[in-house]
Amino acid sequence: MSPVRSKPGKLAVVFTIGVILILTGSLVWGFAQQVMRARKILAEEARLEQKVAAAQARHDALVKQLEYIRSDEYVERWARTEAKLARAGEVVVIVVEED
Repeated sequence: MSPVRSKPGKLAVVFTIGVILILTGSLVWGFAQQVMRARKILAEEARLEQKVAAAQARHDALVKQLEYIRSDEYVERWARTEAKLARAGEVVVIVVEED
């Protein structure tokens, strides 16, 4: 009779070990998936930080350019170079080149 009782006991142990291995495997698989997701998220974060830094640099340059365009210095430069205007008492000279 003792051999009959040992088989169900062994079967229960094997079943328990199998369940433990399946649970452990699924936990390891889930952890590996989370690690891969974390790496992808970190890579995406780094890419987006670079993009934000580039956008911030462009924004800063545009703000600086806007400040210059609103300044009297820009207006005077534009008036002299583009509009060919002169201050009172000045004479505009336009040199014509001959071919």
